[in-house]
Amino acid sequence: MNPITKFCNWYLKRKIAQQQSTKKQKLTKDQQIVYKKMKDLYSFVQWLNTKGLKNRHQRKAFWRAVKDNKPILEETLAKIVINYSEKLKEAKNETK
Repeated sequence: MNPITKFCNWYLKRKIAQQQSTKKQKLTKDQQIVYKKMKDLYSFVQWLNTKGLKNRHQRKAFWRAVKDNKPILEETLAKIVINYSEKLKEAKNETK
C-alpha cells in the first residue's frame, strides 16, 4: 500500500472517530439534561402525592383533571399554599 494512502486512511479514521466521540458526548449531555428534568418532575409528583394533596379523594380528583387536560395546576397550587399558610398560622398560635 502506498504511504500516502495509508496516511489518508489513518487521517480519515481519526476524523471519523473524533466526530463520533463528539456526537456521543453531545448525546450524553442531552440525556443527562432530560434525566435531570424527569427526576425533578418525579420528585414533584411524589411530593404532591405524599404531602401536597391531603387524601385519596383529592389525589384522584387532581389526576383525573390532569388526564382530562383541565387547567387545574394553578388552582391546586393556590389551595396548597392556603393549606400550608393555615398550618403555619396554627403552629405559630400553638407556640405562643
